Amino acid sequence: MSIPSIRLYGNRKVQVITHKGICSCSDRHIEIFSIAGIICVCGKNLEIMEITDEYLCIKGTIEGISYK
Repeated sequence: MSIPSIRLYGNRKVQVITHKGICSCSDRHIEIFSIAGIICVCGKNLEIMEITDEYLCIKGTIEGISYK
């Protein structure tokens, strides 16, 4: 499994490729497991729009992305 790729489209959509699952999820904060650690997406009205074994798409007002 390779390191994750994160694509940010303005402040409205983020794609995470090569994830390992969801750690926690709310409308303000989504934490995603990855081989590089936990990816934290913070914002408002966050929704997981699409999820597959390796691909995850989140929409909402993205205010920040960080690693733990």
